[in-house]
Amino acid sequence: MRKYRHNDCISFETPTLYGSAHQFEEAVTANPDKYRDTVLVALNDPEIPSAYPYAGLKGLIAAKYDFNFIQDLFLQMISQLNHVINENSPSDLISLIRQSDYFIENSKSLNKEILDFLIRIVREYDDRYEDKEEDEQERAPYQSGINEVRGAACEALVECYRFPEYAEDIFSAFEDIADNATIHTRSALIFKMALLNNLGPVRSLDLFLKLMSDYRPNMMA
Repeated sequence: MRKYRHNDCISFETPTLYGSAHQFEEAVTANPDKYRDTVLVALNDPEIPSAYPYAGLKGLIAAKYDFNFIQDLFLQMISQLNHVINENSPSDLISLIRQSDYFIENSKSLNKEILDFLIRIVREYDDRYEDKEEDEQERAPYQSGINEVRGAACEALVECYRFPEYAEDIFSAFEDIADNATIHTRSALIFKMALLNNLGPVRSLDLFLKLMSDYRPNMMA
């Protein structure tokens, strides 16, 4: 892990970071008991790229390993993020956002730290930092949105409608960004926001109207 730290190799015979991380993910999936402690070691070793422990997390989830162990590992990961959210690697954030789906889908009561992680990205991440275009003619801004950090976090947070105890937190976060999010982020939110009707149809409709206040037809595509 300390040896293969980069992807910019000019030889096809030289392992890359992501290739090695994928191999580690497969090893963890096949034998989670053997590698669970290795994942923890990798997470806490500053010389090992985050791609390795994040791959290990994915492997543990794929192996359907102990839920509490996986959740504790995930909480350690988000606690190690830079407090200035835009200073974190977009790929790291996207990876953690994607893995949060596991907890949303498998928790009777979602851990508040996981919810707060998503809300923090929704509220604080500067999507203009990664949004390279605002194309009036773009036919599917949703596809761009869910593959960007803030949009992916919005999509995951919408799925938290399953936890009505967090309704105020969810609505407040989305209402805060209605006037400043890019078209890609707003599209990622709008695509599934009918789910928010489960938390409050009137407030959900008001949010929709705020998101569409500048009338962008391609957001309705």
